[in-house]
Amino acid sequence: MAVNARTIDELVRLNAHHNKDHVAVIESPSGDQNAQSYTSKQIDDFACQVASVYADKYDLKPRNSSHHKPKVVAICGSGDFGYLVTFLAIAKLGHTTLFLSPRLPYKSCAALLRAANATLLLVQEAQQALANSLRDDSLDVAAGFVLPIDKGTLADNRSGKLDTNLTADLDLEAEKTTTVFILHSSGSTSLPKLVSLANGIALHRFGFNRDRLGLDTLTTVPLHHAFGMSSLFRCFICQTTVYLYSRLPITTSHLLQVTQSRTSACFYAVPFTLSLLAESEDGMRFLRSFKVIATAGAPLPEDLGTKLVRLGVQLVSLYGSSETGTLLTSLRPAEDKGWNWLRAPREIGHLLRFEQQGSDTYELICPKEWPLRSDSNQDDGSWRTKDLFIRHPTMWGAFKYVGRVDDILVLENGEKFNPISVENEISSSPFIDGCIIFGTGKPTTGIAVIPSKSTANMTTEELRLLLRSVIERSQSSLPAYGQISEGMILLLPRDSLVPRTDKGTIIRGKFLKAFEKEIQSIYDNQDATVGTRVYSKNELLDFLSEQLVKVLHLPPETEPSHSQDFSTFGLDSLQAIQFRTTILRHVNLGGNALGINVVFDYPTVASLAEEICRVSSGAEAPSTEAIDERDAADMLERYANFESKKKQLHSLGETIVLTGATGSLGSHLLTNFTLSSSVKRVYCLVSEHKLFTPSPWNSTSFIIVDGVRHLIDLCLENRNPTPARFIFFSSISTILGTSEAIIPERLPKSLAEASHTGYARSKYVAEHICAKAAAEVGLLVAILRIGQIVGDTVSGIWNTSEAVPLMIRSAQTIGALPTLQGRVRWLPVDDVARIAIEIGSSDAVVPSQASIFNIVNPHTLRWTEDLLPLLANNGLSFQAVSPSLWLRQLEESDTNPQTNPPRKLLQHFKRQCKPRGTDEDREWETNRTTKWSSTFRNSTAPSPQLISAILQYFKVAWKT
Repeated sequence: MAVNARTIDELVRLNAHHNKDHVAVIESPSGDQNAQSYTSKQIDDFACQVASVYADKYDLKPRNSSHHKPKVVAICGSGDFGYLVTFLAIAKLGHTTLFLSPRLPYKSCAALLRAANATLLLVQEAQQALANSLRDDSLDVAAGFVLPIDKGTLADNRSGKLDTNLTADLDLEAEKTTTVFILHSSGSTSLPKLVSLANGIALHRFGFNRDRLGLDTLTTVPLHHAFGMSSLFRCFICQTTVYLYSRLPITTSHLLQVTQSRTSACFYAVPFTLSLLAESEDGMRFLRSFKVIATAGAPLPEDLGTKLVRLGVQLVSLYGSSETGTLLTSLRPAEDKGWNWLRAPREIGHLLRFEQQGSDTYELICPKEWPLRSDSNQDDGSWRTKDLFIRHPTMWGAFKYVGRVDDILVLENGEKFNPISVENEISSSPFIDGCIIFGTGKPTTGIAVIPSKSTANMTTEELRLLLRSVIERSQSSLPAYGQISEGMILLLPRDSLVPRTDKGTIIRGKFLKAFEKEIQSIYDNQDATVGTRVYSKNELLDFLSEQLVKVLHLPPETEPSHSQDFSTFGLDSLQAIQFRTTILRHVNLGGNALGINVVFDYPTVASLAEEICRVSSGAEAPSTEAIDERDAADMLERYANFESKKKQLHSLGETIVLTGATGSLGSHLLTNFTLSSSVKRVYCLVSEHKLFTPSPWNSTSFIIVDGVRHLIDLCLENRNPTPARFIFFSSISTILGTSEAIIPERLPKSLAEASHTGYARSKYVAEHICAKAAAEVGLLVAILRIGQIVGDTVSGIWNTSEAVPLMIRSAQTIGALPTLQGRVRWLPVDDVARIAIEIGSSDAVVPSQASIFNIVNPHTLRWTEDLLPLLANNGLSFQAVSPSLWLRQLEESDTNPQTNPPRKLLQHFKRQCKPRGTDEDREWETNRTTKWSSTFRNSTAPSPQLISAILQYFKVAWKT
């Protein structure tokens, strides 16, 4: 019958009427020997008597009409039986209870009292200081004490003459929508927020999963948490017994004492408590004694949960929030060991939405229709949880929690990863009391660690060695760019004051703020570290090979060749930084500086060792130009040896091999090919992973040059009677250094004519390889030098992470754009695709001579006088400021690349933002391109319509 109750008070009264002698609550204030048991009838009687006391003492009269708004009474205490009865007494009077965590600072308590319009605060003795602060403040809230419950001082109403319904005039149907209690958020990122629950929703939540969890229960969860309230009132609804563990410190010995003479089937605890119990055999024996152990409130470390299940503990995870109630659980058949794979309830689970955030993670959205939801944070009435999950690969409807949207670390280069699972695994070590991985806006990640008391007798060196092994073992699941190197471990004192929630979880934002200086010092000290060992040449080769294997996380038995290019291992920019840092930490450089890009500039073990020896000796560096010219010549000799093969000429074939089809230009080329009636088949060569990011000369050149040679060989191996055509997409950067007034459509005469970047110089070598293949073996080659490609003419889609879009986005992030003096020669990507196809299929491509085409728009817009007004006219709000002021504002702006993406290209912009005109001011020869492409002949300066389409796309993209 209790299940049919419409209010909390009606539930208590129905239990007292229908099952008055049932032992509903047991409490042991100081151990099992002094346990007190309370029947359903006693609980109702006590609540009624306490309500009468409060009504008289604090003028808290019972409501006599459902049209009257209830008063809000706040209570703050330990969550013992007297605390429970106080809540039931306030509900019996028809008023609302605001539960305050005793761990909240006064400022947060005062803010919540004001926000809830509370008129009375009841505290237990330990919280008297809070009541005193109210008297000293201007807060208009009366203060009193929670009435302790003593069977000897409260009247025993066994006769049943006392009428415990103090609000008989209320409409109980209407009361289902009246707020019965208010919880609050943790306040981990700001002041805590109120979460109100009406009678009807609260009872619905408490009855949820009652068929599986409605057992005799021992709960260690405070009643001011939604998890604690549910564990207690589920027993009230199911007429089972709840054992309140309220005042004693949570220790294994105390919990064993509590259960010596009585047993419970279900144990409710937050992960911190389970971690504590799992440290001893007595604790494990205690956990195995329950039919079900339910945990919620924070993630349980995966290895700990798996250990508990393996040792026979029936572990169930519950996931939800104060705003939504329980959303997912791992309730499952006994043979299913997937304690951390959460499922939605069958009856209403279809209502939940999982919105993709990244490649394989999903944010859970609780919709307006969810019957347990009490709050919303979206315009459509839904609740966006900001919690991320992954799907089970084979089990439909099963999800694993992996962290918060806010937990995502975004490194300086924009790479993202979630550190939570690794943090949890590391923190589960008995030697570690907590940890936080950091790195947002930085080039590399690091970790701050609080050692546990068990490490008190270790030396710092022993402790670091131990922590290193724990971290190495746990971080294997992190992506390569998220790996923590040895020098990025911040060891904090054992007694550090760490901001935590009531559930024991470290509050990330407050932690990073509290230890901001210590974290920054880790980055500051990276270059300040001085190695002491002097290596011989052979020792250095061995050392670098060994460290390369570690940095790249290759199998230990890997023995890289001293001449093998690092790029073939997939070395990225963050690993290059880690490699350089390792060198600085171990190698004595004689007080000399090692270049920032040394790993990319010398991308083999042999060349890097040679450079380190040179730096250590203090020898003068050889001319960069001389090195580059020598390297370019070496590459041409290596890659441009072609065997003469007799081939016939042909027109454009019907089979296309396309690289880069996943990119912007490649996708438009593919679209055109698939729509062409003359093309029967298109093969797209797509790498599984991104092979490289444009980086210094030697590292990038291997990928571009080696790839071009393989593609030329593919053309030459064509078995058809006619040879294949090779259309190479080059860059205008290969000839920007020419001194000629009009930049010609010809091969660059020397490396000096190419821009000083690895990307430009590798394209330079590739152009010469193409030309040599045409001259020596008659390959049909067209070299298309591409200028600035922008969004397409239809949708304006343009990669928002490129430099120009990021500069434009600074209008949004810092409210300013620079007044550059240059011109823009933009061509829409769909036009460039058509131009390429028109040229590639034309008679312009002839044997024995590489045909070169400058695809650069001859029609320009002035950046400041033309483009900025067009952006402003299309709704972009910004101030036009000088380049120097814009750079200063960008440098002083938010350093988080996730919220302020332009900031990550600050150094690039410093190099590019020149007061004089840009390279696009120069004139380009386009005679050959104009002759063979009608699309190019009909091109115009970027139109207002194109700028509008691009900007509209940006605005949408910036919101996601």
